Amino acid sequence: MKPSNRGGKGGGARSKPQLYDISNWSFSYGYNETYIRNPNTEYNKLKNYFGAINYNFNTRPKNITPLKKIKFLRKPSLRIIRDFNFYYMPKQVSFTTDMDRRYNEIKLRNISNPDLVIRPMYDKDFTWNRIYNLKYDLTKTIKIDYSATNTARIDEPIGRIDKDDFDYEEKRDTIWENIKSFGRTTEFHQKINVSYNVPINKILFLNWVNLSLRYSGTYNWLAGPIYRDRDLGNEINNTQRRQGNLNLNFLNLYNKSKYLKALNRKYRRSSRKKPKPKIEHVEFKKENVNLKANIPKTIKHNLKTEDVEIKVLGKNKKEIIGIMQIKNENKVTFKVDKNYKNVNVEIIGRRKAKEDILKKIIDRTVFTLMATKNMSFTYSENMGIILPGYVHSTDYFGLQQPNEKYAPGIPFVFGWNDKNFPNMAAENDWITTDTMLNSQFLNNYGSNLNFKTTIEPVKDFRIDLTASRQYSENVREYWVSDNDGNFKPTNTRTLGNFSMSFSTFRTAFWSIDDDYNSKAFDDFKNNRIIIAERMAKERPRSSKYNPDIIDPETNFPDGYGPNSQDVLLSSFLSAYAGKNAKDFDLDNFPAIPIPNWRINYNGLSKVEFFKKYLKTVNISHAYRCTYNVGGYENSLDFKEEEDGFSYVRNTIDTMGNGNFVPQNLINSVTINEQISPIAGIDITWKNLLSTKFEFKKTRNLTLNFTNNQIIEVRNNEYVFGVGYRFKSLAFNIKVGGSQKQFKSDLNTRIDFSIRDNVTIIRKIEEDQNEATAGQKIITLKVAADYNLGDSFVLRFFIDNVINDPKISNSYRTVNTKVGFSVRFNLINI
Repeated sequence: MKPSNRGGKGGGARSKPQLYDISNWSFSYGYNETYIRNPNTEYNKLKNYFGAINYNFNTRPKNITPLKKIKFLRKPSLRIIRDFNFYYMPKQVSFTTDMDRRYNEIKLRNISNPDLVIRPMYDKDFTWNRIYNLKYDLTKTIKIDYSATNTARIDEPIGRIDKDDFDYEEKRDTIWENIKSFGRTTEFHQKINVSYNVPINKILFLNWVNLSLRYSGTYNWLAGPIYRDRDLGNEINNTQRRQGNLNLNFLNLYNKSKYLKALNRKYRRSSRKKPKPKIEHVEFKKENVNLKANIPKTIKHNLKTEDVEIKVLGKNKKEIIGIMQIKNENKVTFKVDKNYKNVNVEIIGRRKAKEDILKKIIDRTVFTLMATKNMSFTYSENMGIILPGYVHSTDYFGLQQPNEKYAPGIPFVFGWNDKNFPNMAAENDWITTDTMLNSQFLNNYGSNLNFKTTIEPVKDFRIDLTASRQYSENVREYWVSDNDGNFKPTNTRTLGNFSMSFSTFRTAFWSIDDDYNSKAFDDFKNNRIIIAERMAKERPRSSKYNPDIIDPETNFPDGYGPNSQDVLLSSFLSAYAGKNAKDFDLDNFPAIPIPNWRINYNGLSKVEFFKKYLKTVNISHAYRCTYNVGGYENSLDFKEEEDGFSYVRNTIDTMGNGNFVPQNLINSVTINEQISPIAGIDITWKNLLSTKFEFKKTRNLTLNFTNNQIIEVRNNEYVFGVGYRFKSLAFNIKVGGSQKQFKSDLNTRIDFSIRDNVTIIRKIEEDQNEATAGQKIITLKVAADYNLGDSFVLRFFIDNVINDPKISNSYRTVNTKVGFSVRFNLINI
């Protein structure tokens, strides 16, 4: 094979790609014409023109490290400076421009009315697309990815465009002028991504920390409709996403210490590779020993080992040969064939070294403190603005310079979010003053926090902690000019959602009596007065408010009655979380989520006693709870004053005052709790038997502010399962008049479950508890599977379900299914 020579100089080796290489370019052109005529159509001419120019440059630029060879920077502590690097050129640059022109001329025949003059119809569509892409790694850790798409329309004169027409040259010149001005942009979209792997792990003692940052921004410009006598402007919008990931690898941190590193290797070593026990050498010496011929001499060495060697030296240190016999770990005998006097006896033994108990306790304690192995945090923010009525177009990077300032601003076209942007746009005359504009300005915001850590206090025992918090909000308002050209936001609405991991574990196992009374609900009612007094004391004492004024009917402080939304919500959360209402956080949207957990232990089968009987054992427990605000809207009556409080009341009570208007109007909040399972154990025995037990519990709580009620749904479930596999079971089945033997495993399974659920409505005003739904469901499932071949599975099953309702208007039902099923698997054919 001959070496290629594409763009190289002289030799056969291929040179590095260059920005100016002709091979980076490609061109294409297409033309298609269709002519149709029939009894109804005099002619139908369709012409399609397509042309494109593509430029694509790809390379692997060399990384420059200018400080790498400086000697004094070779110290580990200066690595972050020594590793400074950059790339002198981008890794990819591409550009595509294409034109697509469609010209359709149709003239129908006049076959019904001779006096009717039918003129030709014209359908013209001429678009010009321009696509840009750039990928540039500034350094090994900073990467930029930019792309943009511009869609333009080449407007053509009205009517036919034909070379035989007298005005053809004039129309042609008009089209060329539109092409030279790059057409009329109808849509522009650009996106930029910047990622940065922060080299914090290159700092001494921080190699266990990894931090990455990412920024994504988009900008969209969409042309508005064209009117003869109105200018409703165009629409622009941008989005922004900021994300940070922090990972902490504590194993790398622990391994910085030789002692901790050795501990980690010792206690986390795989059970298949057990460490060899440490051996110590012990010695016993005795002088002037007399030996008699053929009489065994008993020697007590007390070395506590039977792995010993004896060495007997006589006069002139000559070794005496004899027969040693081990009696026990502390005694041996030695027999010789003649008498010896005053000999020296030396016994050398080998035994397992005993670990110091105090050191073992310290090591175990320290290893337990090293239980946290890794931890990760992810935080992201999503923002976006939609502004209608924008009067300018796009030139470069979506910008246009109508005056001294670039519209709509460099930060905006790269995705940056600014709540005051509509004010700035109005001050710079970027918004149409047409009073017919009726589209809303939107400002969206969302944040997402996730946390995860793994704790392993002992081998095969794993605890996963997770926490999350999601918050979203969007502001909607109208920015319409008045007759004097002044702008002012109107009809401002704020809508949002909130969700976070929570914990009501303290009250999860509180029971309810036969009348469905609940201690948590009683605490909720009692917490209201405590929360109300706390909220009243937080307000500044002034002429507008006196916290000492008490409503004589309710005994609650003025402005914070028993049915105030703020009072009810904090009382609800504190009661069902099992917290003291006197110091519970009063924020409706807490900043710090509470972790949930999952626990697994699968080391029981490795214990010597259980090894004989059990193949695998998995013990599990999991808890998950979330607090959700399904949707809220800002209160239009809420007016925050200089002290940070609003003094607007929403109702009128007997004193002429009502509850203070909350900042956000919330319809309902929910708490969803799942303990699944509370305790679960799954065992596979060595005799092919499998057993399973699970106890699950769920609780859903909904506080409804429209009717001041709590809906509580409780569900308890017990699951028992037993399975057994009969190995190589043979059956004779008659097929086509002859007996055929099948031999396969018979898998049997029995599952039994009891599920008890109830739905309770707790009326706050009436102080009533009422069950509205609920039943006890007992399920028994028996199944046996037998393979009749690689593709056929025969299954026998019995399903029995007993539904015993708790409500008198429902009936007890029993459903039983018994049958066979045959499954045919096409995969194995």
